[in-house]
Amino acid sequence: MIHGPCISDLSNAVDHLFCFRAMLWPDVADSWLIRNRSSLWPPTDVILNSVSHGILLVPIGSKFGSSEDCSFEWRISFSLQERDLIHSFNCTQVLCYTSFKYLKYDLLKESGLCSYFIKTAIFWLCEELDNNMWIPEHFVQCMHEIQRRLIYWFRYGYCPHYFITANNLFEGLLPEERKYIEVELINVFQLLFQYAFSTKFNLHVTAYKDLKELNTPFLENSKSIFILLKVIRASLSMCTLDQSRSIVHKSLFRLLNNKLTYYTKGVYMLLFCYANQVFPQNQHMAFHKENKRVYSSYRQCMSHFLIGTKVDAITGWLLLASYFYKIGKPLYTLKITEIILAKTRVDKMLIADGYYEDVMVQYLEEVAATKWNHNLSFLNCTKSYCVDMLYNIPWSILKLEELSPDLNVKVNTIPPVIYAHVLRFVCYNANGNISLRDREIGDIIKTCRNNCLLGDWKGRATAYAILAKIYKTMGDD
Repeated sequence: MIHGPCISDLSNAVDHLFCFRAMLWPDVADSWLIRNRSSLWPPTDVILNSVSHGILLVPIGSKFGSSEDCSFEWRISFSLQERDLIHSFNCTQVLCYTSFKYLKYDLLKESGLCSYFIKTAIFWLCEELDNNMWIPEHFVQCMHEIQRRLIYWFRYGYCPHYFITANNLFEGLLPEERKYIEVELINVFQLLFQYAFSTKFNLHVTAYKDLKELNTPFLENSKSIFILLKVIRASLSMCTLDQSRSIVHKSLFRLLNNKLTYYTKGVYMLLFCYANQVFPQNQHMAFHKENKRVYSSYRQCMSHFLIGTKVDAITGWLLLASYFYKIGKPLYTLKITEIILAKTRVDKMLIADGYYEDVMVQYLEEVAATKWNHNLSFLNCTKSYCVDMLYNIPWSILKLEELSPDLNVKVNTIPPVIYAHVLRFVCYNANGNISLRDREIGDIIKTCRNNCLLGDWKGRATAYAILAKIYKTMGDD
């Protein structure tokens, strides 16, 4: 298959391009070798190796030149150098690069944003930002810097080539095209970053240099997925109905139409299941009315919530139990929460923003690494061994008054065991069963004292704030 100057294989997966190799370094790129850099990247040995590789000459003309000139133009390609530069990335830089490309493919495919622009932006930022910036704890900030740099370039119409700075990669792009891509970049990331920064969202992940003695491919890949998982969960909690529906459809499309690796498939499965947890919470429903429309809505919500139960051991089922309470079926709520609380939680790992990551490392190395294997999907592993926090969605149809403290405490996440006991409390309180209601309050207090899947201090503070609101609801001093 002919694809521009390339020849693709039958599956359209690999492009082959004929080229000439020149072992001389071009004068126009000399500035790259000697320019001052704010960081220690790229390393000196990478620069020296890059020169020894030479450059490639490929028969590709300018996209914006005249048709006569394009037939005779050749392009200097620094593909060999770019390969070495990417191989010198640390784990956070690789994660940012791959994450941004996936976002581009899924959400910006029609915008005209080129992958090479993303690569160029990351190269420049690796030079300019301090090496201490590229650590897992700053993953969201690094993604934000890439976004800001691309928006700035598209706004002012100048994207300097990484090796030949005099070349503007945007040359020939119309202002209308640049403006469209700029708007798409702002829109697609606005939701993620406004939430991440307004709540001081931090990823407290142990630096990879501390894991060298424990280093296994499983451990590194798993930690990378958990970093993405926190970003996904925080972003989805602020999604509108249309946005959550779009994520459900697009993630399912990727799963059905692509041959994905084990861990890539795991990421998309997590995204799909979490989106199914959020989507029905954004729908307006008229409860307690017997008509076909309500029944159809009930069936639809049930299907989404059931898919959401596949993602971890507790959270999805708690959302389903909360849904049953809202539609007037408290007995189902009590039965589900009873089963959840009866399960052992000793070997479960809590996925929580701000949770001590040395616990995660120890768990992955000593527990998960012995149980998780490629015979099980990553999704089945998280369902069996992980417990997630419940994210508070301000406009959710499942919102409970008891989970909205009057104190000056902003509740973003709710510990799962606390949530289960609160659900049981509201069921007993609504039925007037005082003794069982008080028993649930006692269980909430025990959970706080035993620090059962509460996470860090924020989880404990949330639990006590909810407890204070419960006492106020009962009118008990």
